[in-house]
Amino acid sequence: MSEGTRPGGLTALAVLNFLLGAQHLLHTGGLLVMRFFGDRIKPTEVREMADALNAASPLELIALVASSAIASVLMVVAGVGYLQQRRTLGRRIGNLASLTMIVAVAVEQNLLSGTDGGFGFRTFASVLYPVLSLVLLNTTFKEDFVR
Repeated sequence: MSEGTRPGGLTALAVLNFLLGAQHLLHTGGLLVMRFFGDRIKPTEVREMADALNAASPLELIALVASSAIASVLMVVAGVGYLQQRRTLGRRIGNLASLTMIVAVAVEQNLLSGTDGGFGFRTFASVLYPVLSLVLLNTTFKEDFVR
């Protein structure tokens, strides 16, 4: 592919990275709100998640917040790299962002196992995108990072 043209699929991947990175950061903020204001929550399913977060050790909570925040920032940075078609900023950081997102989802699942916040559609979607991103970055779009 010539240096001046960017594939539409890579642009779509960048937009998804921006949107999902922001969504994941907001989700992490919501988990923190549940953790610290869980005693005021009324719905049963949300209350179970709040109780699971309250039972977590400080180290587990730090691991959750750190992995989620790092993954979110890396996804946005990788999105910029996709748009600029940069090998390091796009492809390498994109791979790292995908792997970090998978770790963040695993940490969250570990903390919320046994609640309605356990493995469900959201978790499946949260793992599907990073796996799809890894595959696309290392096969379909591998040669498109020209700078």
